[in-house]
Amino acid sequence: MYIRKFSFLVIFLSLCFVLAFDVQATQLVRSELVGCGGAPAYDSGWETLGIRPDPIAVEFTHNLGGDTDDYLVSLECRDDTSLGTYDCTDQGFNVDALWYGLTDTNIAVYVVGGSQPDDVRVRVWRVHTIYLPVVVRNFGTS
Repeated sequence: MYIRKFSFLVIFLSLCFVLAFDVQATQLVRSELVGCGGAPAYDSGWETLGIRPDPIAVEFTHNLGGDTDDYLVSLECRDDTSLGTYDCTDQGFNVDALWYGLTDTNIAVYVVGGSQPDDVRVRVWRVHTIYLPVVVRNFGTS
């Protein structure tokens, strides 16, 4: 049985990877590399929110099909004035928008009232998982 110790998402030059390291009860370690590679399977483009009453909910149709567990979703916000492009869901204590209702055909975005970005963008990748052993030097010796 593996216990998830930590994982993190890296999106760099439109390539995305989720790196996860698991530790077994016997201290054996394995790593999991989830790669999406290249362009996303779905890119909503920038959806301009304009003036809308709070709360704002926008639904996007991606029609990717398949298992939603094999999707990696990135939600970005854009502020034309000060913030530029940023991750809507991770600003420390603030969340400007979040995605929900992911199905094999649709995804919805909820923009938090009072903190309206100018635009939102949803990208979805299909992921491919590879499990790699991690060699621990001198494992089992004192």
